[in-house]
Amino acid sequence: PRVVMAINLLGPVCKIPLNLLFMQGSDPIPTLGLPAVPAMGGAGCGVATAVVFWVSAIIGWLLLRRDGFYRRFAMQGIGRPQPRALRELLRLGLPTGGMYLIDVTAFNLVTLLVARMGTDTVGGHAIVANVAATLYMLPLALSGAAGVLAAISLDAQFIAIGTMFTRDIVVHHFGPTRFSDRALVNIARGFIVLMVALTYAMTFLETRQIFALGTWCFTGYAGLVPLLLAALHWRRVTAPAAFAAVTVTAVTWLALFVAADFGANRKFLIGGMLPVATLVLVCTVTVVTVSLFTRPPPDHFLAKFFPIKTS
Repeated sequence: PRVVMAINLLGPVCKIPLNLLFMQGSDPIPTLGLPAVPAMGGAGCGVATAVVFWVSAIIGWLLLRRDGFYRRFAMQGIGRPQPRALRELLRLGLPTGGMYLIDVTAFNLVTLLVARMGTDTVGGHAIVANVAATLYMLPLALSGAAGVLAAISLDAQFIAIGTMFTRDIVVHHFGPTRFSDRALVNIARGFIVLMVALTYAMTFLETRQIFALGTWCFTGYAGLVPLLLAALHWRRVTAPAAFAAVTVTAVTWLALFVAADFGANRKFLIGGMLPVATLVLVCTVTVVTVSLFTRPPPDHFLAKFFPIKTS
C-alpha cells in the first residue's frame, strides 16, 4: 500500500510542471537538445494527464517485474480462465464497481450538463469537483479502515461466542463424541446466526445509539472480571460461586440497563459512579461469599490448574 500511495502522490507532483509545459508551451533548449513545445491550452492538460498515467503504469510494471516482493504477483503468461476465481472476483467486485460507477458517472454527467455554459463554468466545476473529491477521500479512507477493523473485531467476537457455546455447553453436556467436527461447526454457525438475528430484531424495539449499547455490553463483561481473576488465582473459588456470580451479575446488569431506559440515559450513574463499579462490587461479593459457604474443590481437581507446592 505504501508503494501504491507513493506512486499516486508522485502523479500530482509531476502533473503541475507538465501542465505548465504543455498548456503554456516552452522555447527550445539547444544545450539539452530539447525542442520547442507548442502551447496547447486546455488540451495540454489532457496530454499532461496521459503522460502521468503512462508513467505511473510503467513504474508499477517495473515494480512487478523487478522488485522481489512484487515479483510473485507479476503475470506469468496467459492461463486458462478459472470460473471459481472469476465468480469470487465478480461477487466482490460488482458491488464495489457499481458504487464507483454511480459516483464517477454523477460527476461526469454534471460536467456534460454544464459544458454548454462555457469554458469558465466547466473549469470552475472541475476545480470544485477536485476539492470535493479531496475532502471526500480522507473520510472515506478513514471510514473504510474503521469498517475493516470493526468487521475483524465483530468476526472475532462471533467466533468466540460460537466456540464457547459448542465447547462449554454442547460438548460439555452431550460428550465429545456425540457430534462430529462438521456438526459442531454447523451448530456454532447456527448459534451465531441466531444471536445476530436476535440482536438485529432488538434494534427495531428501541432506537438506541450503537455506542451506547456497546458501552453497556462491555460493562457487563467488565462486571465479571472478579470472577475471572478468582478462577485464575484463588484456589478456594467454587463452581456454585461461579454460577451464582454470573447469575447475580446478569440480573443486576439487566436491572441497571432497564433503569437507564435501555441505554438511552447516557449520564446514568449510581452514587456518582458508572454502573460497572456496581457490577464489579456485586460480582466480587457474590464470588467471595458463596465460595466461603460452599465445599472447596478437592485437591486432585486443583492439581490440574494450580502447581503443587513442594517444601
